[in-house]
Amino acid sequence: MADKEEIQSGWAAASPALGPIPAIYVPPSPVPADRRDRHASIGGTMTDIPAELAYSQDHMWVRSDAGSGLVRIGVTDFAQQSLGDVVAVTLPAPGEEVAAGEPSGDIESVKSVNDLVPPVTGTVRARNEGLAAAPDLVNTDPYEIGRASCRERV
Repeated sequence: MADKEEIQSGWAAASPALGPIPAIYVPPSPVPADRRDRHASIGGTMTDIPAELAYSQDHMWVRSDAGSGLVRIGVTDFAQQSLGDVVAVTLPAPGEEVAAGEPSGDIESVKSVNDLVPPVTGTVRARNEGLAAAPDLVNTDPYEIGRASCRERV
């Protein structure tokens, strides 16, 4: 065990195996405690996870449009936060058949390029053309204006 003199001279504790362990000084933050953001993340905070959506293991979501037989598909807020700034999105063309679990496009960010893997099989009826000109819509609102496409479920 370390004696008082050893601790007072800058050693915080003593380990039987390692000997004296030095103290580490961490200066106080210049930002007052009540103004610090304790939960900062890349894309902001995820405050609302829509409960009416179905989610896949590939971080895609599916929303059924009641009565139309169509589903809307997009990437989750978690995925867009993990990717960082999205710089390009490639989606399948309308009329193209896509299979669940098979890559049918990609999403490129400043960090990486990842496959878009649809959670459902079907025919693409429409795609979000706005993503070609403004792929950062995925970061802004992944559940509405940043959605990927609309498909007819098989």
